[in-house]
Amino acid sequence: MSSGSTTICRLVGNQWTIDGDPHVKHRLVTCFPLAERGKDGLIRIPATADQARELMWFRSRYPMTVDPESTMRKHFADFNIRQMKASKILSADFKPEPVEFADGLSPRWYQSQAAELWKSAGGLLLADGLGLGKTISTMAALSDPKVRPSVIVAPSNLDRQWVRVANRFLPDMTTHIIKSMDPYDLRVLAPCPVCEQMLDAAYVQRCPKCKFRVPDQRQIPDMIVCSYNKLEEWVDYLAASCKSVVFEEAHSLRRDESKKWQAASVLASQVNYRLGLTATPLFNLGGEIWNIMECIQPGFLGPKAAFKKNFCGYSTSGKEPPLNDPDAMGSYLRESNLMLRRTAEQVGIKKGQCSIIPYEIDASAEAFEKHTERAAELARLILNDAKLERGRAMQIASDFDRELRRATGLAKAPWVALFVEMLLEQGIPVLVFAWHHQVHDLLMEKLKAYSPVKYTGEESKNQKDAAFEKFTRGAAEGGTDLMIASLWAGEGLDGLQHRCSTTVFAELDWSWSRIMQCIGRLDRDGQTNPVTAYIMRSVFGLDPTMSEVLNIKKDQLVSLIGEQQMGPVRKIDHNQALKALARKYVERKKFAS
Repeated sequence: MSSGSTTICRLVGNQWTIDGDPHVKHRLVTCFPLAERGKDGLIRIPATADQARELMWFRSRYPMTVDPESTMRKHFADFNIRQMKASKILSADFKPEPVEFADGLSPRWYQSQAAELWKSAGGLLLADGLGLGKTISTMAALSDPKVRPSVIVAPSNLDRQWVRVANRFLPDMTTHIIKSMDPYDLRVLAPCPVCEQMLDAAYVQRCPKCKFRVPDQRQIPDMIVCSYNKLEEWVDYLAASCKSVVFEEAHSLRRDESKKWQAASVLASQVNYRLGLTATPLFNLGGEIWNIMECIQPGFLGPKAAFKKNFCGYSTSGKEPPLNDPDAMGSYLRESNLMLRRTAEQVGIKKGQCSIIPYEIDASAEAFEKHTERAAELARLILNDAKLERGRAMQIASDFDRELRRATGLAKAPWVALFVEMLLEQGIPVLVFAWHHQVHDLLMEKLKAYSPVKYTGEESKNQKDAAFEKFTRGAAEGGTDLMIASLWAGEGLDGLQHRCSTTVFAELDWSWSRIMQCIGRLDRDGQTNPVTAYIMRSVFGLDPTMSEVLNIKKDQLVSLIGEQQMGPVRKIDHNQALKALARKYVERKKFAS
């Protein structure tokens, strides 16, 4: 038992504030990773259900007065109830409630399991492997009226896909895609009793199809799809109208200084149910997980400053830092039933082996030099960034990165084209990923004999749909065996696995998750062949540096989701890598001259 002054624990806002015995406060800080000692000497701990459980345990050793006692005990009881429900849902003999999908359709057992866990926990990061049907898990949950109306926040290129899936599995559920940045009335009338057309707010009383006079019975659509870039303008309307939010590609919330994250966090704090969908929660380093979880279960990981101090390592020049122990953080989230991750093997889905093959190719030194006119000047500025203000230094580093990355892609593109041509001549359909539009265009020109199609940021949605259809049809049916896509097209695109099992990366990305998202377009449920991904790497330019950073980011991701044990954290990040490259570049220029 502790001795000395009385320790008092008071609820202040959304935190427990502890004062009193210095020894007890010291023990609190050492025992509670989320505890934060303020300048006033008070210890603050998030007032969440799991922290209430820990505080009740702590009180058995160090008694303290709690005000109000009833709130802590309620949080403690809530935690126990939530854990018991989750244990039942995740048990081997779990039998989910029947889901009313369209005739002949039903969710798989693990999809129903995810739906039930989300509804039970209130907040869930569903990190199932690529292609396991996270969208179907969402539909299983949305079949329950208690989570509707629901807003699906998604990248703009996925809005139609969500509506198509909803119409297929839950045809009676009303849907709407937000079309404007400016909020408008989302309420709809009841279906026309004559022709059953669902009427939107523009038709006040008469059905535009059969002219029947419809009673004014307005209601919010069951499912609203809003793109991330529109969320800031719509957040207040949606928060007042919806019971749940689903963040598709939840890694989009990795930067808490972005406007879309700020809008998402406001929305998350005002709805009852929050679901994040992503097989790749980390796009860079592990510190990003706080930003994502704050939109899934607000307050669960405590104040960000305390989280970074207790769970993260070295600073990374303004970017989110790495986790000291991503294995432990992943275990904590899974054991708290706030992150659910299953692989294809774990749920009984047999897929072909996926092989990721780094492939070194030649590149044109002449082309590289041609496209790096400012690189030497930028490199010297980077090495003297101590004399620059932070914003200017970041811009110079970004320009240096962009120039070398583009030059590297253009320098190796002709050799990438030769490699792709070799595959096509064997009758192998190929999906090529690249980043820069100039690289896309160069590949289109070099491979024009194969009637390639593009799926990048330059095409309209209708043009993308046409390209998708032509590629999935295949050259033998008047289509094509070659699609050239943007690295950012790897999010959410479904259906290519039925047509293709070979992908070529003409350019790298700073994020390993971006690459895995792209591979996941082919390595997913429905793929019947082994998937092969060729990573084209040149021996000079930016590729060697990017490869080193990618390996570190890969370690953080696979450790968090529990698929690999990580060794000691290697200290390198994007900015450090660019500075090292700048030093080598300047030295090479001096030697050449």
